[in-house]
Amino acid sequence: MLKADGAQSARILPGPGAFSFVAAVQGEEHRTCIKCGREAVQSLFKKSGAFGKRGNICRECDKARLRKRYAEHREEIIANASLRYRQNIVENRRRSREKARSPKGLASNRVAVAKYKKNNPHKVRARHLVKSAIQRGELSKPSMCQAFRCTNSVVHAHHADYAKPLDVSWLCPDHHEHVHHLGPVRLKPSASRKYARAPEKSQQGAIAG
Repeated sequence: MLKADGAQSARILPGPGAFSFVAAVQGEEHRTCIKCGREAVQSLFKKSGAFGKRGNICRECDKARLRKRYAEHREEIIANASLRYRQNIVENRRRSREKARSPKGLASNRVAVAKYKKNNPHKVRARHLVKSAIQRGELSKPSMCQAFRCTNSVVHAHHADYAKPLDVSWLCPDHHEHVHHLGPVRLKPSASRKYARAPEKSQQGAIAG
């Protein structure tokens, strides 16, 4: 079923030379996509402009355009996204906290946590084993982030390999996020390794420190 704004669903029926989208709403304006020639209700068209008006390109054609652009300029798009993230990290986090504390955000978080646990049992198990090892005294949690020159006292256990749940690096939230999204982080000489890296193949990015 093809979802439509303001409609429960839509049906796709074969038409001459293309497809006709028939939405489960009555009285909605129809228009024709200038890219594929399909006729559809306006709610199935991409929004254009600051006032939320519908353009003349259907969503499917717009998705195809974005996929093609990403394939042709993948490295440039990733680099620009990383730059924008770093430049606006404080404001992004503030807005994320406000959204997370709202009723809608709390409900969404419960669903996301349940989905995460279902899809990542190895990560959940590794974190549980770390917590149990700390409680038993088998694993010591340092008082400071192990990233080079960092003095943050709030630390997380970072796994480079979830198959070795007790082999962790202790990183502050900022450096932990850097490892997973931007690249390796240089560690202090007292750490058991020189760099903290993401579990999978490290993404390209500058080494922090």
